[in-house]
Amino acid sequence: MAESYMNEKFKALAGNDIQAVSAGTYARNGFGPTKEAIATMKKENIDISHYKSSELKKEDIEKADIILAMETHHKSKILELSKEAGDKTYLLGHFNADKFHGEGIPDPIGRSIEFYEKTFEVIKKSIGGFIEWLKK
Repeated sequence: MAESYMNEKFKALAGNDIQAVSAGTYARNGFGPTKEAIATMKKENIDISHYKSSELKKEDIEKADIILAMETHHKSKILELSKEAGDKTYLLGHFNADKFHGEGIPDPIGRSIEFYEKTFEVIKKSIGGFIEWLKK
């Protein structure tokens, strides 16, 4: 959800060459999104039904300019794969305009559609704050 929403926001910025790419620290390759994720994003007029999961690799980390993790254990796994990534790895929730704190943005998988929608609201606010941070 975060990758697709972020790329929609990047498209809206004139002349940008920024692209968000997601990979999971504990993901397996080739899985599609849940029906709840598809439904949540459909409300934003974003089709994620074609998305396939991919496992994060050290090469992905090295190529990235900035890495945004959803939860603290994801950030820890990123730093385990590449110690050098510390200066460019952040929790997405830290950019939330509502000052979201804690362990990060929880993974909604296996939860209700309402939980997906609430999680997506946090993601949207966090991405908004991240984009403002990038502009500075």
